[in-house]
Amino acid sequence: MNTFTRRTFTRLLGASATLIGGSGVLPGFALGGARPRVVVLGGGAGGASAASYLARNFKAFDITLIEANRHYTACFFANRYLGGLRPLADVTFSYETLAANTGISVIHAPATNIDAVKKAVVLGDGIRVPYDRLIASPGIGFKLDLIDGYDKKT
Repeated sequence: MNTFTRRTFTRLLGASATLIGGSGVLPGFALGGARPRVVVLGGGAGGASAASYLARNFKAFDITLIEANRHYTACFFANRYLGGLRPLADVTFSYETLAANTGISVIHAPATNIDAVKKAVVLGDGIRVPYDRLIASPGIGFKLDLIDGYDKKT
C-alpha cells in the first residue's frame, strides 16, 4: 500500500523545484534577464513550505506568497492546544518571520482569479500579480452543512 507521507511530499517538492530551476524551463532568465517570478497562492502548510524551500534553495527567484489571512494556525501542532498543553497563540504564527528570514514578499489579500493566459493572479481589489510560474496551494475547505446539527456557530 502506497502512503503519501511528509517525506514523500518533500521529495516531490524538491524535484519540482529542481525542474523549475533547470535549464530550459525558465528560458531567458539564465541569459541575464529579469529574475523569474514565482507566485505561491495559499500560505498554509503546503504553500508556505513551498515558498520557503524555493527561497532558501533558489536565490535567483523573486518569490511572492499570496495569503488572505495574516496568521496561520498549524494543524500539526493542534494536539498541543487540544490537549490543553499550550494556548492557541502558541500554535498560531504570522508570516512576518517567513518574510524576514527568506526575502519572500507576502501579500495579504484574497485572490479572486488566476489568469493563466496573461500569467497573473487577480486579487480582490483588482490588482494583478504577474508570475512566470505559479504554485497553487488552496488548502482544505470545510463543508459544514454536510454534518447534521453542526454549523459554523457550534
